Amino acid sequence: MSNPVLEGIQRDLHATALGKAELLCDYHTTPTSVEIDSPVLFEAITIFDPTLVGYQPDERWQLDTVRCSDCDVRTIEPETFGYMEVLVRLSVTITNNVVSVEAPDVDDVEVLFFSSPAEGSRPMEVNQQLREAAPNDYGLSRWARVRDLLESEPPAELRESIEELIDQSPDSPITLE
Repeated sequence: MSNPVLEGIQRDLHATALGKAELLCDYHTTPTSVEIDSPVLFEAITIFDPTLVGYQPDERWQLDTVRCSDCDVRTIEPETFGYMEVLVRLSVTITNNVVSVEAPDVDDVEVLFFSSPAEGSRPMEVNQQLREAAPNDYGLSRWARVRDLLESEPPAELRESIEELIDQSPDSPITLE
C-alpha cells in the first residue's frame, strides 16, 4: 500500500544538499556536530494553509532543522496549525565535500512523528525584521522552533524581540515567565 507522506518526503528530500562537509545541530548556541555515520534526525515541513501571512502553500517537503544525538526528541511540540510537520530519520552522504540526504527509496525514510496541518496553534506572528533576516526560512514561525530557540538562550535583544512576537500572537501555546 502506498503512503503519500513517505513518498513525498522521499521524492522531495532525496539529494537535498545540506552544506559543506560538517552538519551542525540547529538547537545549540555553540556549534554541535551531528554524527552522519548513521541516519540523522530532521524536522521536515510543508505548508498547507493559504492564510498564513507572508507564506505561500507549498506541496513540497523541505528540511527545517537538523538534530544531533544530544537532542532526545520523540515528537514535535508544540504543533503548529497550517504546517504538516514530521520528525524523520534520513541517511546522509558526502560527495565532493558536500553533505546531502540519501533516500533513493521510500524504505529509506523513517517517520518518527507526524503532525497534521489541522492540529496545533496558529503560527507565531513574524515581524518584517525577522522575515527580512531569514527570507527563505519557512519554518521560522513554527512553535517547536520558537520554543527551542528560547531554550537555547539567544542574545538578549533577539530574546526580547521573540517574546514580543509571542505576546502579539493570538494563539500562542508558549507561556513566558
